[in-house]
Amino acid sequence: ATICTISAPACAICPLNVQCLGKDNPLAYPAKRIKKPVPVRPKHIVVFERDGRFLLQPRSGRLLGGLYGFCEYDAHEVITLSGHAISDSLTPMGEIEQAYSHFRLKALVYHVYYTGEVNDLTNWHKLEAIADLKVLELLKNQSVV
Repeated sequence: ATICTISAPACAICPLNVQCLGKDNPLAYPAKRIKKPVPVRPKHIVVFERDGRFLLQPRSGRLLGGLYGFCEYDAHEVITLSGHAISDSLTPMGEIEQAYSHFRLKALVYHVYYTGEVNDLTNWHKLEAIADLKVLELLKNQSVV
């Protein structure tokens, strides 16, 4: 059982009061841990639309494997689709933030009407079909879908 607490120090009956560093200033103990700043990962998320369909790609890897999401690029990356660079003068339609356990995602979101050729329509989905996919909670939380 605990004899001494921050709100009610019991120095008179504590067997460690001779060695106690907190008896003169109990509010200073235990010392608060300094939290490391949470790293921010700046990204660009692009909502590609073509003929009423939206491009959602299945994720791979440990973090979001198996879930579908819009195309995501590092902030310094050139935005491309099917090997073609998309205009670097895009205007963001908004910004989203999502907190994960060890980092924070901060992304500018762009909407691009894509008119180029597409060889494979597998990952292009009609809006009403997106609800049936396993999409990222980020999409649900931000009302993107």
